[in-house]
Amino acid sequence: MRFISLLIVFFLLKSAIVLADYQYAVCNIVPIDKTAKTISGSIQIYKDVQSTSLTFDYNIKAENGLEDDLGGVFNPGNAAGPCPDSQSPNVGSLYDIFIFEGVYESSRSYQLPLLSGQNSIIGRAISFYDVSVCKESPPALKAVNGVPTVIATCVIGFGNDTTKPDGLTGSNTATSPELNLHAIAVLTATSNAAATITGQVTFVNVGSGVQVSSKIIGLGKEAHGFHIHSFGQLSDNGSALGGHWATTGQTHSLPSTLQNSATRHYGDLGNICSFDSEFKNAYYNFTTNYISINGVYGRGFAVHATRDLGDSNVGGARIAQGVIAVANPSVTLNLNTPPTTDFSFDNICANGAVDGQTKNSTSSGSESGSGSESGSDSDNGSSKIISSLFILGLFSSLFVLLL
Repeated sequence: MRFISLLIVFFLLKSAIVLADYQYAVCNIVPIDKTAKTISGSIQIYKDVQSTSLTFDYNIKAENGLEDDLGGVFNPGNAAGPCPDSQSPNVGSLYDIFIFEGVYESSRSYQLPLLSGQNSIIGRAISFYDVSVCKESPPALKAVNGVPTVIATCVIGFGNDTTKPDGLTGSNTATSPELNLHAIAVLTATSNAAATITGQVTFVNVGSGVQVSSKIIGLGKEAHGFHIHSFGQLSDNGSALGGHWATTGQTHSLPSTLQNSATRHYGDLGNICSFDSEFKNAYYNFTTNYISINGVYGRGFAVHATRDLGDSNVGGARIAQGVIAVANPSVTLNLNTPPTTDFSFDNICANGAVDGQTKNSTSSGSESGSGSESGSDSDNGSSKIISSLFILGLFSSLFVLLL
């Protein structure tokens, strides 16, 4: 009987281990110039709880006649350093890639990059060069005159759990670094857009919280839902961004003290609907202490086709998207300056599109929400596993003693 009891304990503990946590991120490649020789594709970055290194799964394709002998160094933060297999590798230096017959599909393991803690690469950028800049590469692959050209980039964002590699179970415990640096999302149009859309969203630390501002070119002359989403993963139609960035118990609403301000989704920023006098460029400006700058790194951002009503209608199709990256502190951040100093903004947008210079705004540009931010979409997965193991262990011990 005691043997059977021990066997039951073994299987219970084994079941708990199967639910071990993992870390998962994705980097979707965006060409610098889509008409030039370049690359496209994505990188899945992950590890399970027992692994000591990160796996990078590359799925890359050449575009517009890119030569097969490309050697590009992945370099988060655009930092210079030796190759990963040198004696003192730089954290941001990754192996060269070599396009063969128009594709590169491979897996690499790295000891140094991390997906959690202060040195997490969530929110960092990976750059692809036209030649190798690795100090140990053959001379034939090095840049002419030592000046490589960046042909594509990607921002490392939280991966959508529905696309994670087989074998990863439990909860995604990847975290963004606590840097307190500004952040930026560069937006591109999705397949749902009827026209070319370009622009950016910036997140700046200010005394009263985080100032969120934006300037977007190509939006239709109406109000458009404007949200931070859970995952920093891009797809043709924006669906890989997942739902709004939120935690347990929050519900969707507009960023107004009159509409559930203290319990709304972290990602609920309302709408963008304030245009210049020619209704060519749309502007957004909103300051809030409901979120922190550290929480937005690696999240996704979406602009919707129609107005967010604050209920189940959040704005329809996603027509523009981007991944929120850590902004380079040595570069002056464009704050999306509106046409005039008295330009008025509106994030409720009850009247649809407005001329921001006519001062017909219906809501305030600041907020003192009382909510606090956990910085994740759900409760910490590691705590769940530890609690489960403790309960299983306690139950198993009592079971053995009783028998």
